[in-house]
Amino acid sequence: MDKITYPQIKKIYGLSRQAGLNDEELHDLVYSVTRSDSIKSLSKNQGIKVIDRLTSLVKGHPPTRATPNQIWQINKLAEEMGWTNDPRRLRHFLENQQHVSHPSYLTPEAASKTIEALKNIKRRATSRGSV
Repeated sequence: MDKITYPQIKKIYGLSRQAGLNDEELHDLVYSVTRSDSIKSLSKNQGIKVIDRLTSLVKGHPPTRATPNQIWQINKLAEEMGWTNDPRRLRHFLENQQHVSHPSYLTPEAASKTIEALKNIKRRATSRGSV
């Protein structure tokens, strides 16, 4: 298996800037495409897959995304429930419920559903005295 090349790494970071992704979002995208946490440890073929995904984000103008306020509200609810101690907890919830790894990948409709689901979880936990 050939290792990812330096030009591929440069291309990945350049495309992520064009797509407006921050470092965490880029690494979430890389993980969702390759199941690898490190860009430098990717193979050449995995690098191609990541570049293809980023190119489609830049050129295809992805479907509308969750608003910054929705993302803030999701993160705030996760914090109120104590999920920030383990960041994987929100990530697993999003992957299981909406098939995305980060709140910024949600559509506005999916973000609304996620917010309501988190409110319900928090309400149930509060009534049981867990939170």
